[in-house]
Amino acid sequence: MIIRNLVKLSDFLISTLIVIVSIILLATVSSGVFFRYVIKKPLLWANEIATFALIWWVFIGTAFAIRKKKHISVEFFKSRLSTRFVTWLDLLIYFILTLYCFILTYYSINLLPRVYVQVASFTRVPVTWFYIIIPICSLIMIVYLFDLIINLITKN
Repeated sequence: MIIRNLVKLSDFLISTLIVIVSIILLATVSSGVFFRYVIKKPLLWANEIATFALIWWVFIGTAFAIRKKKHISVEFFKSRLSTRFVTWLDLLIYFILTLYCFILTYYSINLLPRVYVQVASFTRVPVTWFYIIIPICSLIMIVYLFDLIINLITKN
């Protein structure tokens, strides 16, 4: 029951963030191109914001892909294996991904205090705000992977 509530909360958070970050990415890239090529005065901060928005977009998209089970897999081989073996293989993959996400969460949380003193070149925003998405999405991915593991175990 706790996992289900966390999944619902994560779904809302991911859905909201992907829309906001997509709008920011579109707006900064569009305005950067417009100002650089039409007005001939580039917005120096636009490239910086777009770069960090793209980083956020990738991590949010990765969590979304795990939720929808759209991560890379080789269907050619899976279709030729027994369903029992595929289930065990999926469990192994989910456990390895979960371990990876725990490691990513641990090291990204340890990174945050070290980058706190750094500020972005043009926006002067602490770099921590740009890297905070890594542990957030790693934790969301862990929730999604636990849900996938539970569903796979209870289904079989």
